Formats: sequence, structure tokens, C-alpha cells
Amino acid sequence: MIRRVPLLVAGVAAAAVLSSCSTFDTSAAARVDGDSIDERVVQTLLAGPEDVADATASLTALDGTQARLALSQLILARIAEQIADRYDLDLSKARAADQAATKENLTGERLTRWTALTDEERNLISDFQVAVETLKSAPGNAPANLEQRYRNPESTGYFCIRYVAFQTEAEAVAALSRIRGGEEFASVADEFNEEKSGGVAGGPDGSPCVALDQFRPPNLPAPLADALYAATPGETTDPVQVVGASGSAWFLLLHRPWSEIGTDLATKVAEAPAFAEYLAAVAVSRAEVASRYGTWDAISASVVQHS
Repeated sequence: MIRRVPLLVAGVAAAAVLSSCSTFDTSAAARVDGDSIDERVVQTLLAGPEDVADATASLTALDGTQARLALSQLILARIAEQIADRYDLDLSKARAADQAATKENLTGERLTRWTALTDEERNLISDFQVAVETLKSAPGNAPANLEQRYRNPESTGYFCIRYVAFQTEAEAVAALSRIRGGEEFASVADEFNEEKSGGVAGGPDGSPCVALDQFRPPNLPAPLADALYAATPGETTDPVQVVGASGSAWFLLLHRPWSEIGTDLATKVAEAPAFAEYLAAVAVSRAEVASRYGTWDAISASVVQHS
């Protein structure tokens, strides 16, 4: 099962050097489909704009949480760039606009340091900012094999779910028995859900199909995210417990069958097919991360500590 983050946009200037290699270099922080992210990338990103020319701090001096966040951002940015390349998208105009805005907002030493960066570094910084937004606006069509992809819903970039919440496990078990006995999920859900749209449509905004980045922790509790990634379309999950500050609740989840949502999903994907491809690529990504940072968790789309 895929273990379990939208593109986290950093501040203005962070020099990044991405180099391609065929084997995992022990000096690299991570590798994404053959593209290595050098250790200097993470350290420079952590240094921030005012220290961009002096990013020489040793790894032991870096805050672990911030280092993992920085590396997560770079991995996501690289995936977005790879999808942009696949769709033959020209990022030059977006880069130029981003760089002009950056330069306009810098003064003094920070402007000097920005000007001293190479074109490659400035382009990579801009790509980090603009790649996902470019994917969102790129025209296209839903892939012809979308129905086949929906066998593993995360490979479409969207989840199309129903859900129902219960106060006790006993209620959840009884409801599951009714659903598996032939009752409609929506009719059972209406007895329990305060938010009635959950049984009919589901998703954070009541839409039949919602982008995967809305289903990542912390937007969605990790137990629910894990259950959704493990579930098969058309089959209701076993009860899933979520423990919060105010107590616990139990949930049943359902990826709606293709026959119900195929048209809606195809329409949603066609609105931004390159972005859908990016969401799917993140969800099925197998980024390699240097053990000193942790491990890549595709469901949360982040680098996490070793468990």
C-alpha cells in the first residue's frame, strides 16, 4: 500500500541545483525519477533570502522539521517540473514574471545576492514558485484510460467518495452490515450524518470528485487518508476510528463506483489534466530520500521521520 502534501511555496530566493544521475549519490538529499536533489539545495533553501550566498551550515545544525519540510517542497517542485516537461509546457513567461516581481521587492544586499545567482539557479527558484500554477491552467483532455486508472483512484488525481460518521463502533458495524446487505450507502448515511451531503456526494466541498491534495493530512486525519488509499472502488471500508481532542468517532468510506461518477470525474480531470497528472504522480511517487532526513510518504506528500 502506498504510504501517506499541495505544493508548499517558499519565500522569494532559495538557490537550488538539481542534477541528473543514474544512481543514488550518498551526498544527495533525495532522488526523483533519476533527478538528484543535492544537499546544498536543502541547506540553501533553509538559509533563506538573506543568507542565500552563504548557505554552508552543516546538516547537524539544521532543524530536523524544517529540513524535512524544505526537502518535501523540493521533491514536489521537481515532480511538477517533470509533469510540465511531459506536457511540453513552456514555463519561461511565468519564470520571467516571477523573477521580475522578486527583483522588484529586493533591495540592498539581498538584491546583490539575487543578481549574483546564475540563470539556472534563478530559473529553478522560479519553477519552484510557478510550476504547479502553470499546470493548473494548461489546457487538455482527460486521458483515454481514465476508467482503467480508476481501479486505483489515486492514479486519477481525484477521489470521488461517500462517507458516514458514527459516535460508536457498534453503530458503524451495524450500518456496515446493512450496506453490505444491500441497503444504499446514501440512505444509511442520512440517518447519521449531520452534513447530509456526505452520504450523497462526499468530499470537503460537497463535490462528487475532489483533488487529492484536499485528502492529505492534516486536511484529513491520517487514519482516513490511509483507509482511502487502501480501499477499492465500490466497496465500503471497514469502520475507521479517528481520535481527536474531543473524543473519537468512527467512519465508513466508499469510493463511488465508476458507473456513478465516470462522467463527473472525466469532466473534472479535463478542467486541468496536467494538474491532475501532477496530483496522481505525487500520490504514486517513489522518491528516494537520504536516511539522514527520513523517508518519503506519498500519502501526505512529505518527508517524514523514520517510524
